[in-house]
Amino acid sequence: LQLMDDLGQRHLPIRLAILTGFVSDALIESALRVGARGYFMKTDPIQELTASLLAIAAGETRFSASIRDRVVQN
Repeated sequence: LQLMDDLGQRHLPIRLAILTGFVSDALIESALRVGARGYFMKTDPIQELTASLLAIAAGETRFSASIRDRVVQN
C-alpha cells in the first residue's frame, strides 16, 4: 500500500489493483484511500481477473464479488 501511495502522489497515468490472499475491511479501506482501482482475491477465477484488469485499464473500478459485498456494506 505504501508503494501505491507513493505512485499516486507522483500523479503517474497508471491504474493499480490489489491481488491478495488476505482481506480485511481496514485493508480494503486503505487500498481505496491510496487509489486502488480494484481489489481481488487470489482464488478468483482467472477469467474474472482478466476481464476486471482489462476494465480497470479502460478506466473502470472493479472488485471481486466477495470484496464488492464488503465495500457496499461499509
